[in-house]
Amino acid sequence: MSRKIAPIWVHFCKEVTDINQKVEKRIGHNIRQLREKAGVTQEWVAAQLQLNGCDITRSAIAKIEVGQRHLYPDEIILLRDIPVSYTHLRAHETSQDL
Repeated sequence: MSRKIAPIWVHFCKEVTDINQKVEKRIGHNIRQLREKAGVTQEWVAAQLQLNGCDITRSAIAKIEVGQRHLYPDEIILLRDIPVSYTHLRAHETSQDL
């Protein structure tokens, strides 16, 4: 690689990294919003993923939600398939809300 191309390549790589970090933060924020709306904890999400063979901890879920850790494709698929019942979605409501 010539000396002229190297700085351009470094700049390009930095831009891609910045974009990836923004996307990961947005995805993490969305996961947190959905989890909170469902009324479940990070521990519960981690346990559901573990039951399906995913080696993940509550701490990893927390890091994903703030964009400090990326999701692997198998984790995305398993997150999509977590069964959240109607009861979980309405767990925060009282009888007056119904």
